[in-house]
Amino acid sequence: MLCTLHYISYTLYNWGTNMHFLSLLNYKCELENEVRSRSESEFTEVLETADTVFDDSIRLYNLGIDNLLNCLTENIMTKVKYISKQYKRDRWHIMDSLIDENKYSITDSGWVMYETFTENLNTLNKSLPTSLFNKCWPILATKMSTFLFNEVLLANMFNRGGAQHFLCDVRYKLLPIFSKYTAKPSIYIERLLEACRVLNFEPNFKPVILKRNEVSEILLRRIEHGNALELG
Repeated sequence: MLCTLHYISYTLYNWGTNMHFLSLLNYKCELENEVRSRSESEFTEVLETADTVFDDSIRLYNLGIDNLLNCLTENIMTKVKYISKQYKRDRWHIMDSLIDENKYSITDSGWVMYETFTENLNTLNKSLPTSLFNKCWPILATKMSTFLFNEVLLANMFNRGGAQHFLCDVRYKLLPIFSKYTAKPSIYIERLLEACRVLNFEPNFKPVILKRNEVSEILLRRIEHGNALELG
């Protein structure tokens, strides 16, 4: 049904700019305005300012397409959420820290979830026309990002290792999924990436104790090193 609606909308759009149908539109306007004769220049002006003949119909078809795309993406996310139960409940608060990201492997509990998401996305890519798929995958990217942000990141406590693993899952598993379709996949999951960076932020400040009369030195050290200082 989705492809059928898209085909009809596409066909009507092409027909709508055809001179034959524009002429019919002009004639219809003349009848509605009870104008029985027009000069050649007036006729040309009507054609130049007219929208496509089937704008109202196209608008309704596109509304139906958007609704079906939303249902389709929600169906995929329902599958992903069902499979993600173990991933959401993983022990993020007691995971071992990563010593070398180059030796990183995806979190065991998330493997099936990410693979399910990838397979469904690939199926859509093969089944839908390019123009429809290009509308569909950004919707899925946003929904997936929101799901991980709300159901995993905000719903759990993370130690250093858990934060590193989650960031690597997003960076090395989720981003490559969308990099097939865009040169800048991070745009579509920007909030999730930023939250992961904040989660992994480790301030490296060392308190420095100085005497009260060493104000200039305090200011200098703050400027040069950004240290948190304590007055003795």
